[in-house]
Amino acid sequence: MLEASGAYDTGCADAPRAIDRLLGRFDWWFHLNALCIYLRGCVAASLGRVDDDGWTETTYQLLRLYEGCGARICLTGARNLDTTPAVIVANHMSVAETALLPAILLSFGRLTIVVKQTLTRYPFFGTVLKSIDPIRVTRSNARQDLKTVMEVGAEALRQGRSVLLFPQHTRDPRFDPKVFNSIGVKLASRAGVPLIPIALKTDFHGMGRVIKDMGSMDRSKEIHFCVGEPLRIDGNEKEVQRKVIEFISEKLLSWGGEVATQETTGSGGPD
Repeated sequence: MLEASGAYDTGCADAPRAIDRLLGRFDWWFHLNALCIYLRGCVAASLGRVDDDGWTETTYQLLRLYEGCGARICLTGARNLDTTPAVIVANHMSVAETALLPAILLSFGRLTIVVKQTLTRYPFFGTVLKSIDPIRVTRSNARQDLKTVMEVGAEALRQGRSVLLFPQHTRDPRFDPKVFNSIGVKLASRAGVPLIPIALKTDFHGMGRVIKDMGSMDRSKEIHFCVGEPLRIDGNEKEVQRKVIEFISEKLLSWGGEVATQETTGSGGPD
């Protein structure tokens, strides 16, 4: 259905399990089930059984878990992902996009994701993450991170894998254009592939006070993803960066999100 229509809406999906409808209103139910999903993935990774299909299955299970806990997920524009391999950039709001975007993107081709190196040290989740061979950045050495993404990312693209990255310094429910750096544009330009922007609003899943990834769920909010048209880069990097920021800002505002007013672009390292 996704490949044919380019859209997805929880309202048109199969109803969640009865136990999810009963217990999904409690945040602990989400975190307990997410832990079980990652634990199963950890066992499979330890046995060398995690490939693109395994990654797809894990992220699909997480998508259904979000829905079972009250999330309505709305996706549009996915047909734009037919143009692969590509560099895919998105704003970064919560842990939800890290879990859910691969379920969407892997439906259209092979994928590599840029992640913070520290995430690969998390219990269970880190083992699964390492098994998919992500591009790891430190976030403490911008120059080295830029070199890593440009070299390893370009090689992944040559091998036919799209590269997903979040060009912000950290997760933030408010989109601030000045910290949305241009590394995605630079990588796409160097590799000679299109750049595909994704606007997202995932503050359904908040950030935790003690453990950042274990925040509460705001069931009054929907989860939105919108995939923009592929952008070709031909010596016009600044113009492409401006279009990406404009696309994300407009979509967020249409969903009731918050965008910082100062529209200046950054050029630092990756998130």
